[in-house]
Amino acid sequence: MTLVADSREPQARIAAVRFVLPELTVERLAAGDWRLSNEEGHMEGWEVKTIGSLLAAVVGAHSDGRSILEAELAALAVAFEVRRLVVIGTAWPDARGKLLHDKMNQAQKDSAGWRYATYVRVLDSAADHGTPVVQLPSDHAFVLWVAARHQAFGSRHAPRAIKPKAVFAYRPEEVAPLRVLSAFPGIGAATARAWWQEAGTLRQALTNGLAGARGQRVAEVLDMPATPKDNTGGLEHDDE
Repeated sequence: MTLVADSREPQARIAAVRFVLPELTVERLAAGDWRLSNEEGHMEGWEVKTIGSLLAAVVGAHSDGRSILEAELAALAVAFEVRRLVVIGTAWPDARGKLLHDKMNQAQKDSAGWRYATYVRVLDSAADHGTPVVQLPSDHAFVLWVAARHQAFGSRHAPRAIKPKAVFAYRPEEVAPLRVLSAFPGIGAATARAWWQEAGTLRQALTNGLAGARGQRVAEVLDMPATPKDNTGGLEHDDE
């Protein structure tokens, strides 16, 4: 069993994992930030991001014109059959739907430009293109997750990939309406499908939803005013 961390990973994160798994080694990896392999030759790779570094990778340009994140996930896909994008941190929307996360200072919160829905679409896009997303609230949770993956990988069987989010299991004709419904706070894949099938149309599903227990949260999103881009460098990144 071999666990390798890229030498460019934060030293505090490496030290925390090594405290639990002393056999951890460090080297420069060609793809991904962490690599796990066993005696049978099975390998999996992880690209690890904080929420801040994830957003920077989305807007940062790679030398070939792609975003840095797109290039990193493409390299991960070439190197590893089983792979994950691990995002460390807690994110939530403010009253206007803007993205807030636990590492932001007050000035960053005041000038926040990313929308929470856009952040979620970034994660959905990664899963949609074959890199399942693991969201962990803290570095401590990451250490526990790595220890669990290390133990599971000791099996003599090939590792199983995490299934993509349920939204990507929709049939083609379901994708558009169920994406719309599941974008509202508190509405998951199962609820979105139930609303749509019961109502018959997306418009009626929203109408019915406004009268239900989640109606106030749905209404808040529907009535959310558009806000202009600020001049502090914030980015909306709405590309619909």
